[in-house]
Amino acid sequence: MCGITGIFKSHFQSQNELASKARLMSKTLKFRGPDGEGVWVSEEDGLAFGHRRLAILDISERGKQPMKSLSGRYIITFNGEIYNHLELRNKLACFSGCHFQWRGHSDTETLLACFEVWGLKKTLKSITGMFAIALWDASDKQLYLVRDRFGEKPLYWGFIREGGTKSFVFSSEILPIQAIADAGSLKISNKAKSLYDFFGYIPAPHSVYKGIFQLAPGTILHYRGDFRDPTINEWWNTLREETKATSTRGSGSQLRSNLTEAKDSVKAALVKSIRLQQIADVPLGSFLSGGIDSSLVTSILSHCSTAQVRTFTVSFPDSDLNEGPFSQAVADYLGTDHTEIAMTSADALSVIPQIASMFSEPFSDSSQVPTFMVCQAARLSGLRVALTGDGADELFGGYTRHRLIPRIHRIFGPLSYSTRLVIASLLESPRLSRNGRVSLGRRKLAEIVRSASNPNIMYSALLSSQIRSKLLDLESLPNSATLEESLMLADLVFYMNNDVLTKVDRCSMRASLETRAPFLNQDLARLAWSLPKKMKINGSGKLILKEVLSDFLPKNLFTRPKSGFAMPIGDWLRGPLKTWAEEILLTQDRSYCYPEDSIHLKNAWYSHLAGVDQTPYIWSALMWRGWEQMVDKCPK
Repeated sequence: MCGITGIFKSHFQSQNELASKARLMSKTLKFRGPDGEGVWVSEEDGLAFGHRRLAILDISERGKQPMKSLSGRYIITFNGEIYNHLELRNKLACFSGCHFQWRGHSDTETLLACFEVWGLKKTLKSITGMFAIALWDASDKQLYLVRDRFGEKPLYWGFIREGGTKSFVFSSEILPIQAIADAGSLKISNKAKSLYDFFGYIPAPHSVYKGIFQLAPGTILHYRGDFRDPTINEWWNTLREETKATSTRGSGSQLRSNLTEAKDSVKAALVKSIRLQQIADVPLGSFLSGGIDSSLVTSILSHCSTAQVRTFTVSFPDSDLNEGPFSQAVADYLGTDHTEIAMTSADALSVIPQIASMFSEPFSDSSQVPTFMVCQAARLSGLRVALTGDGADELFGGYTRHRLIPRIHRIFGPLSYSTRLVIASLLESPRLSRNGRVSLGRRKLAEIVRSASNPNIMYSALLSSQIRSKLLDLESLPNSATLEESLMLADLVFYMNNDVLTKVDRCSMRASLETRAPFLNQDLARLAWSLPKKMKINGSGKLILKEVLSDFLPKNLFTRPKSGFAMPIGDWLRGPLKTWAEEILLTQDRSYCYPEDSIHLKNAWYSHLAGVDQTPYIWSALMWRGWEQMVDKCPK
């Protein structure tokens, strides 16, 4: 796991000048790679690669990047892990009919050898892992940027004004681009601001700045250095792969009709994925919330490990959201070396003012706070790699909306709009609510009842960080076998990439910790898609995963409602975080501030203090303005 950067210039610069720019960019990503720095320069081509290293595989100098292939044709700077790289080494030997003289045992060296023997596209189809790759073909003078299938690793690119001239740049985050761009040349994108106001994050391919983009998952960017727009093509398409997997249903296969057979297949696929992800030359453990996903990953990891597994969780002892006892019970049963980070409002107060600066562009999923804290605690304890349960909800129907939207659509969709308005009004009536206050959940429920005739609008409303905001023109839900599965697939290709994986990547990298997601394995995903809905959603979600988990844990340890890494941020904003929030929200001297937001924001703040929950909107504003403060302080 690392941070990568690069610059491709249109005019001549010396090797020292290019190297200096690459080092300046990489310096801003030291937290992503505290174990070393590397720079490669081609003065002839006006190209420089930078790399910050978090050493996980082959921690010797033989694993250092940027790395050149044996023939010298390819140069790579690479962020991520190729889990099946040892298998690929064996295949290369069989394919070529000879034994390679490997310099070390890093997956980076394996990648380069695969590119030389098989080429780029065949190699990508063969690898299992998470990655963002920059590859220079010195023979054809072409640059390739590649992102993994599901978007686990980030990659930004664009054209900037730098040193008075135009340059093509790429990096793992926006910070390196800010570091070398001419002062005042990066402008906020109004489109990005609208997207952020709606979702609380900026989805790919957009970024907060005009002219800077996120490379979409499963795509290859091809750039020739001529300052024409690069070409971008897909090498993996989740929607197409899901359609192919879904089409195999109904063939009479015992796997797709027998729950026991299906359970065994899912179990075997997950065990294989976790065995691959166990490979590391540094200490490895797992996050454990006590829920289905993390408990299953930890159970299998414990089963596959010869040593005691280390586990970590965040708890809130002073809150109803406390999951500490549940994770402790699972840890005790499995015999893990468990660490619980008890989080109080005082702890939150110490972390929250810095949380916006940990994201190189605005991001407002409030679970970023406990996510960072558990990552930080794991890293400080000596851990270098942690396995997570990310991806299970999207593949196996774990979110409440996967069941709620279809149910409301079936019940209320056929009713007239005027009837739905009456029902929604009743849901929002303070007189029918506890303590005369309408919870955020009730208001969201009213919103989707109003739009119950259109599942696309219902889904959009649930994703929005605001209530009754102007709905954006989103792409239609993917056309899967059922509405439930369409929602799961939409979450996989949109919400997971832009929210969940962004949060985990930024928080873990700020703590210099690598996280791995065993559920995000292409073979396991295809298997999940091939199973009928009833094996995933049948009353509750993740039925097949519960069946697998029952082979490892007693059901009383995991049969409870899903909660995740939630925290009582709304209550804290009325209490210990109130002064901090007001200093940010009620001040209007921000250089990037949108003045038209101020009145709405003040009204929302006072409404929240009065008891009407406005947490998502207020937190979103706090994170945007916190990001503004961070940018204002960046030296130029």
